[in-house]
Amino acid sequence: MFINQNQQNIFQPPYGFHRSKFIILAISSKIGGKCVGAIKLSDENGYSTCQLVRLVTDDPNTNGAVPSIWFDNNGIEILDMVECWVRPTPTDIQPENYLIFGPANNSPWLSHQKFDQFSSDQYNMLTNIINCTVLNTGSIFYNNNRRLHPDLLKQTPYPHSLELRFINHIQLYHNNYNKTRADFDYNNEHYSNISVTDSRYYHYRQLDLYNCFALFSIGNLFDDGFHYKILASIITTK
Repeated sequence: MFINQNQQNIFQPPYGFHRSKFIILAISSKIGGKCVGAIKLSDENGYSTCQLVRLVTDDPNTNGAVPSIWFDNNGIEILDMVECWVRPTPTDIQPENYLIFGPANNSPWLSHQKFDQFSSDQYNMLTNIINCTVLNTGSIFYNNNRRLHPDLLKQTPYPHSLELRFINHIQLYHNNYNKTRADFDYNNEHYSNISVTDSRYYHYRQLDLYNCFALFSIGNLFDDGFHYKILASIITTK
């Protein structure tokens, strides 16, 4: 929800918003801004939680993209901790969405903590999310195809659009259209030609990464009538 700076200083957020801290996992490229994946550290009652979520806006022109300026002007990077006002805004395909309450031309962050290096606590937190979630099935989003038919997503008993995995070896490369793609093996299945939207790796024409946490997302319906799997963030452990 966009407000101007004066409104933010005078008014409390509307009903339904609550204050929460997040660990940023993905600042993924999206038309009009960024698609932001995060770990939500507290619920609306202030109790501790570790929930995979997507931070969004209600900007119809960018399909909910978060303004890049909110990150660029504050030096916010992956694995930083931020705090802001949010409320749940689930959709059928992306039930993890949380709407940010903030100014259109300034920063919504109430606090920001930066971490200089990947810590053992962060490693354990990400590992615990992978081990504890009921969504961690044998395949990444139900199968090893790069795209999903909408009917498949409607039939799943646990709708979700974010999955965190630990991948031993990821091969990045540019395809014939100069787009970054990923090939890798996971749980004895091979995945190929997976779209990568982590812009930190766009300039590598070919790169091998080892022992990585990978955040996968399901994109909105594409022109061909399918949803595509997206590798939104690659977090190396060294």
